[in-house]
Formats: sequence, C-alpha cells, structure tokens
Amino acid sequence: MKYRQEMLYVPEYVSRNPIQRFSRPRSGTRECARHRPEGSRLLFVYTCRTDRGAWLLDPEGPRGSRCSPRLAPSAIRANSQTLIATGLAQVSEPIALTDSGIQEILDDYRRAASNAKEAGFDGVEIHAANGYLIDQFLKTGSNQRTDEYGGVASNRVRFLTQTVERVLEVWDSGRVGVRLSPTGGFNDMHDDNPQETFAVAVEKLNGYGLGYLHIVETAQNSKGSSEADLTMSAHLRTLWKGLYVVNGGYDGPKAEEAVRSGHADAVTFGRLFLANPDLPRRLQLGAAPNEPDPTTFYGGGAVGYTSYPALP
Repeated sequence: MKYRQEMLYVPEYVSRNPIQRFSRPRSGTRECARHRPEGSRLLFVYTCRTDRGAWLLDPEGPRGSRCSPRLAPSAIRANSQTLIATGLAQVSEPIALTDSGIQEILDDYRRAASNAKEAGFDGVEIHAANGYLIDQFLKTGSNQRTDEYGGVASNRVRFLTQTVERVLEVWDSGRVGVRLSPTGGFNDMHDDNPQETFAVAVEKLNGYGLGYLHIVETAQNSKGSSEADLTMSAHLRTLWKGLYVVNGGYDGPKAEEAVRSGHADAVTFGRLFLANPDLPRRLQLGAAPNEPDPTTFYGGGAVGYTSYPALP
C-alpha cells in the first residue's frame, strides 16, 4: 500500500479542566494551529473536566495541593489509582452533576468549539472515550442516574448527542468527529451491555452527518486488540454510515490489512507516534519503528519526549 502524504493531526489538550482553560484562544494554541506540516490538517481534541482517574486533593491541604472538585454523572469512586506529585494515590469519589451543572458544561463545549475555530484549527474531535466525562455518561459502571441522562441506553447517550449539537452550532458537521471506546476498561470503566449501548450511540450519531467516527479498540496498553475488541468494532462498522477510523496497537502492516480488508477506512497511531516523530516516513519506507517506553509517558523531562531518534 502507498501511504498518503496528507496527514490528520489530533493533539489532545490535557489539563484538569481543558475546556475551562481554553476559555479563550491563547497564543500557544494559535501557534499549534499555525505550525502544521505542509498539506496536513490539524484537529483539536478536547475533553470536559477530568477523566475518571483524577484525584481530588484536600481543599484545606497545604499550598499547591488544592484542586477543584471533579464532577461526574454519579458519585461512584473508581477502583483505580492516579499519579500525583508524591506518587500513586487512590482516586477520590466525584460529585454527581446537577441538571444546571450539565447545562453549564454543554455551554463550555460550545465555547471551546468556537475558540478552537478562532484559533485557526480545521475541525474538532469530541473525545467521548477512555473514561472522560462523556464516556462516563455512556457506561453503566459510572452512570447510575435516574433522570433523563441515566438508565436505558438512549438516556445515557443523551449527553453525547447534546454535546454534538452544541458543537455543530459552531462547526459544519463534516468538520466534526467523535471518538468512542466501547470496550475500554481504563480507570475501571465498564458497561453491562456495551453492544447495545454503543449501537444506540452510533445510530444516534448517524443522524448528524459527522466527518468520521473514531473507535478505540483496545485499553490503554500495547497488547493490541482482543477478539472482543475486533468483534465490537466490526459490528459498529456495519452500523456507521460514514468514514470509519480505528485505533489500538496498530503498526504499518496491521493498518494496511485493516484498510484493505474493509475493517476500517483509516487507522490512527498514538504510542507509535510518541516514539517516532518521523512515523509517516518510516511507514512509507517500511522502516522499523522505535519502540515506545511507557515509563516516560506521563511526565518527566526530555527523555521520552524529544529523545527518540529520527531516520537519517
């Protein structure tokens, strides 16, 4: 397969509350949008509030340890740990969102979408995967609400569709993608019936004419997709009416086969890009990639960030 030169970059804006911090276009985000590889597109990935692995610090603790409360669909503490300055700590119990709180966050999504456009990005990807807030609404393990946002799958999908609708007030539908992780278990995420939940989600998303659907097929490890992952992805592929993109432990040959077989229209790379800043060229040449070092993924200095060698 001849790899196309045109590339889609999807940087993730990581912080305690990315949408709140992106309350206005900042010079850094403008620079990120401006300095893109020639011929490529750049999309802005944003999440709302914390992921499920966040840790609430004691508001009465010493200076530098204070943190805003983490909000979630339900006050369910994840069986997970997160890395803080002093080492690993058990995540804390979140505060269940009120109806007014949900509406405020939906407004935040619209504001972030507008500011991403002003900053010069080409589109946005709504991050509804990997234990972030929308994923928490989707899955029964983190959503035990009894109102219109909880219970049956069509209710648990409501927050996702309302987020999409707010973003589409700013962007044309073809400039918006959605990322889902139906079988992802990162930070104790789980669902009683993921096939039903995500079938409902995909059917609802079909009505918006979005640019693409991005499916994460694996948990956050380097083991590749299991049979359950691939079966779920293949099922959703039959339901989705647009461009279908997959992610999860792919290398060049596996990505080629996924596209050739019709399993997906496109494949994305995450960890492999961290270790290979020249990954497109390596794929073109069939060159062996650098192996990523997971111990450097979430912090530290230049090692693991700018230290991986490029091809001569």
